[in-house]
Amino acid sequence: MNEPTSSAAAATLRLCYRHSDTVASNSCSVCRRQVCGGCLGASTNQSPTCHPCVTAQRRRGQGVMAGALLAVTTVVVGIGAWFVAQPAPVPYGEHLIEITRLSARIASTPCDEQSTLELVELLNKERDYPRTIVVVDEFRAACRPVPRLLWPPTARACRCRISPAPYKTPPA
Repeated sequence: MNEPTSSAAAATLRLCYRHSDTVASNSCSVCRRQVCGGCLGASTNQSPTCHPCVTAQRRRGQGVMAGALLAVTTVVVGIGAWFVAQPAPVPYGEHLIEITRLSARIASTPCDEQSTLELVELLNKERDYPRTIVVVDEFRAACRPVPRLLWPPTARACRCRISPAPYKTPPA
C-alpha cells in the first residue's frame, strides 16, 4: 500500500474514499469520489466508476428492463383480449346469397319494408341476432316503425335468445 510520508504530502495526494491509507488512482465518473485501483468497478461506458455506482447503474437498468417487459406483456395481452372479444363471423351457409342480395337492396332503398322483413327473418334463421338488431334499428331510424319489427325493450337489454312459446297440443 502506498502511504503518504508527511502531512504536507498527504494534503497534496488524493486518497481513496474507502481506504484512507491508499493513494487514489482515479475519480469515479458518476459521483466524483477518489478511488484506488481496487475500488474501481467494471462499468459499461469504459470510464472509471466505483463499485456502489456500478451497482446502482445495474439496478436502474434492471428496473428499466422490468418496466419494458411489463409494458410489452400488457400490450400483447391487450391485443390478445381484443381478438378474443371480437365476434366470430356468422357463416350464413345456404342463405348467404339471399342475405347479400337483400342487404344490397336495403342499402339502395333503406325504407323497403318487404326486403327488411325478409332479411330479418333470414338473419334470425341463421341466428345472427346482433345484426338483426342493427338492421331493425337502422330501419326504424330511417323509416316508420313496423309492428312486426318491434319487440319488448327487455329482449334487447338482456342480449339473450328469445325462445318461442312451447307448442301446446290441442285437447283431443
